[in-house]
Amino acid sequence: MYVIVGGAGEVGYHIARSLRDEGHDVCVVESDPERLTRLAELDVLSVQGNIANKTILEGEAKVQEAKLFIACTGDDEVNMIACALAKTHGARTIARINDTEYLNVPYSDEYAKIGIDVAVCPEMVAAIRIKRMLNQPQLVNADVFAQGKVFVAEGRVEPDSFVVGKRLDEVEPPAGFHLFAIYRGDDPLIPKGQIRFRAGDRLLMALTSMEVLKDVEPYIGKAREIKAGAEVKRVMIAGATRIGVQLARLLEQSKRDVVLVEKDEAKAKWASDRLQRALVVHGDATDRRVLQQENVDTFDAFVGCNKIEEYNVLAALLAKQLGVGLTVAVINQPELKSFLEDTGIDLAIAPRLASVGAILRHVHGGAEELALQNLGEEQLLMFRVPAGAPVTGHKIKRVGFPNTSHIAAIVRGDQVVLPRGDETIEVDDQVLVFTLTEGLERMERLFT
Repeated sequence: MYVIVGGAGEVGYHIARSLRDEGHDVCVVESDPERLTRLAELDVLSVQGNIANKTILEGEAKVQEAKLFIACTGDDEVNMIACALAKTHGARTIARINDTEYLNVPYSDEYAKIGIDVAVCPEMVAAIRIKRMLNQPQLVNADVFAQGKVFVAEGRVEPDSFVVGKRLDEVEPPAGFHLFAIYRGDDPLIPKGQIRFRAGDRLLMALTSMEVLKDVEPYIGKAREIKAGAEVKRVMIAGATRIGVQLARLLEQSKRDVVLVEKDEAKAKWASDRLQRALVVHGDATDRRVLQQENVDTFDAFVGCNKIEEYNVLAALLAKQLGVGLTVAVINQPELKSFLEDTGIDLAIAPRLASVGAILRHVHGGAEELALQNLGEEQLLMFRVPAGAPVTGHKIKRVGFPNTSHIAAIVRGDQVVLPRGDETIEVDDQVLVFTLTEGLERMERLFT
């Protein structure tokens, strides 16, 4: 399939790389020559120019041959115009829209009449992800699938865990728990019996319910949690950015007590005008006196949402030092995630790469969901098995899944089946799959 990607920033670059790795022919249109230079390592066609320029699209980019058009520059209006132009040539279109004044839901087809099949709002995706994590404070990260039937969680193996140094096949997993991926640094590993656990490994696991957590904790070591048994009722947010304000809106709608701290007076007023119950404070969240004045130690969680990642990291670390149990920092460099989470920050989230996952969800028509933080090299998708699919009626161990993929869970009606090699896949099963990009195309063929 021939795909045109508009924009070679972090989002565009990772989308182009992911689609290229899947075997698609990719063209990237970018006006910045420095960003184009970076594309040389990807083996994609690169075109310098404005993605909303009709002459460039129809000329060098050959939009008339494209089946899919993704506009993900940092300019909303450019993305919208570009999609409208591409639609006139019959391409399926996806636009990244940052401004929540245009789009205040994660995904929408409300702009379909002007040529945008799917609009994706990265700020809403990030805000919802953070709110979801705050709803499950026991773990570093959590998501839900299949209408809440499957919980996907992330935990870190602590140095005092009994599993450190043991092989996977030497450890009996807790009931209701299935390990489907291990991150060692930034490298994802597909679980195999001979792999030995190491302190610091991040484990991605499927749980049949959050009650299983109490049995998981001794398996991985003490899980990160806030004050024992407490809910996240009070949240302090640093930064009146779109993400910060959207998160405050979501939290105040769920009756949380929210305080938003913003050092720029004009931005603080802008946020105050858009929030109903949340208290907006004009102050610097990296100033110890400001946090102490606002009694930060009485808050259950602190979220740094400033546009400058260093500010978020410093503010979150200061809040942790002053007694906040759960801290989150929005970052621009996803490669810093593991490092920052080792320093005491409970969750570092990169909205740009959350955007990659959100956009790729709509690229793959057979996938019902795409969640967790997409790093460009791996994805977590849920497939519903149609009649006649190659996997139907076969035991998992006989299907021939690629070595770069692993089944996380199967939902059969109201029942959650944690996969074993002898389990048979049936029609209408919802199958949650973790896969590296190189195995995605083969996985899609097996489920369609």
